[in-house]
Amino acid sequence: MNKIISKEKILYSFDIFDTLITRTTATPSGIFLVIKNKLQTEKEFINIPDFLKNNFVEIRKEAEYYTQANQLNLYNKFDCTLDDIYNLIKINYNLDNNEIELLKNLEIETEFNNIVPIKKNIEKLKKLISEKKEVILISDMYHRENTIRKFLTNIDPIFDNIKIFTSSETTKRKSNGSLYRYIKNELHVKKQIHIGDNKFSDYIQAKWNGIEPQLYKPEQLKPYEKILLEKNANNLYCELSTGTSRLIRENSNRNRAFNFGASFAGPILYSYVNWILEQSQKRQIKNLYFISRDGYIPKIIADILIEEKKLDINTHYFYSSRRASRFPDNKNIDIYINWIFSEFEKNLTPKFIADRFNISLDELKSFIKYRNDSTILSSKDIHKIKNILTKNEKFKSHIIKTNTERKELFIKYLKQEIDFSKNDFAFVDINGSGRTQDNLAHLISDFYSSPIYTFYLHLQSDMKQNDKSIKLAYINTTNYISAATELLCRTTTGQTIGYTEINGIIKPILEYQNNTYIEQWGYKDYLEGISEYTKLFNEICTINNFKQNDIKLYFSYFKFLQNSLDKETADILGSIPFGIYGNEKNIKECAPKYNLFNLFSIKTSFDYISVKRTNFPLNIILQTLKKISKKTNYGYISKKKEMAYIKIFKYKFDIRNILWKQ
Repeated sequence: MNKIISKEKILYSFDIFDTLITRTTATPSGIFLVIKNKLQTEKEFINIPDFLKNNFVEIRKEAEYYTQANQLNLYNKFDCTLDDIYNLIKINYNLDNNEIELLKNLEIETEFNNIVPIKKNIEKLKKLISEKKEVILISDMYHRENTIRKFLTNIDPIFDNIKIFTSSETTKRKSNGSLYRYIKNELHVKKQIHIGDNKFSDYIQAKWNGIEPQLYKPEQLKPYEKILLEKNANNLYCELSTGTSRLIRENSNRNRAFNFGASFAGPILYSYVNWILEQSQKRQIKNLYFISRDGYIPKIIADILIEEKKLDINTHYFYSSRRASRFPDNKNIDIYINWIFSEFEKNLTPKFIADRFNISLDELKSFIKYRNDSTILSSKDIHKIKNILTKNEKFKSHIIKTNTERKELFIKYLKQEIDFSKNDFAFVDINGSGRTQDNLAHLISDFYSSPIYTFYLHLQSDMKQNDKSIKLAYINTTNYISAATELLCRTTTGQTIGYTEINGIIKPILEYQNNTYIEQWGYKDYLEGISEYTKLFNEICTINNFKQNDIKLYFSYFKFLQNSLDKETADILGSIPFGIYGNEKNIKECAPKYNLFNLFSIKTSFDYISVKRTNFPLNIILQTLKKISKKTNYGYISKKKEMAYIKIFKYKFDIRNILWKQ
């Protein structure tokens, strides 16, 4: 006989899936993708028809929909069981009893391995039980009570004796109210409070049936995660990655920097680092040197994965920079001069030029004439100065001599950090042209004849391969925002500006950097979010024996930045303290919000992000003007240039007038 709830007591009922427990996948049907992967990769399922294996997700979903309708039309039952679903699959694909049991058990086992708790709601349930409240569980689910209890007790033993009502066994559903009425009659309930996540079945239907509803709002997918799944339907990597990020946000209750690390930066950098480790194993690379500063966060991810996967690879943090590791000599002097004037063309001042040549302003003045030490030079002036210096043999000899000691210290540092007797090392960077590594290969050519390998997330299009400096790129395209990937790899240490020798040990000299702003931004939490994602995603992939890597996530997330950026993501990105060319000692934000005074003057490297952060009601117009304006250095290329000019002239004065009135 069912227990009768006393008239004085309140019955508390909890929905189960997505209220007390959830899945590691981004969507419920993502579990079917996990099953499909196992069917296609594990020898145990070799006799299952290929058509069923290759189309399992669609077949399994349609079998459930059909069986539910069939049970309702023939037997007036409002739900079906897992046995009913697989019986239909058995008939359609001529499977025997052993094969269908194998499939059915695979689904239950896969669900079991991918069920995770929603901690806050389980704690709420435990508190009610500790207060001697009457608690039951309700689920519209094809699994039977004993299967669901198996899922729940694996999470927490508190569920061992709680009564469970399922639609598959009662043939009633919350979604049409019949299950609520069934429970009310069975337990003679006078007052009931129901907690669940579905607005219709857990809230509206509960309310219609005289039950006090409490709607739980689970963690939603971010806009970029939704786009990823929409564009990559039935992609298991995308399902597991976004599911991991959503799960971390669900149970962490942390700040936006942590969530951004776990949801955006973590997934992008994880895939890159995982690719590096795969390539290192294939190429028998045993030592990875992560170049400062962009290599700091990738090294953290690599260390976690190496430990978890038990890989025979060592990681090292290599202090270097263009400024600290490029040196002129008799063979490369013209190239060296051209590097400085071409790479830093948008930021060149006489002071900056002198600093890069490692000479004083007075020394520079003895070779060229200029008016102001800090004025950014025009293209015409830059071209003129470059020609003068390239043709001046006295100048070239002077800077070669001036940089000799720095060069010798750098070579000592290389020999100190790297065992050149073994050809088992590679460098890791994020973005670049490869010129610094070409220079490195040139510097060590006297004592190391093998090529050096360098991994890049992506390379600039003017990169040159040569037999002594091999560049390996994760992304072979220039259509994405390289500066934004560097933005994701911030550190709290200043750039390496040189080296010094102390008691026979070569140590890097680091430029001072004010870390106040990045610490206030939440840098520590950001790193924790990335680390949490790395650990959990690797764990989930291991549980499901899923070993594939996928580049689609990177493409999708950066297309989102360029084409669909929302204000929340723009705010977190735009508030990161960051500047290019090492000039970032006191920068507060990489993309400050535009206001009335700077709205029409473009001064930052991330103008599009800045515009997205504004609160003006004419945001859409402003975004359009920015997106289709003429090409900048960071990939915002006009697709409708003629339309852009029309819109600019049409709205130029109207926008100003409206904004001033506000």
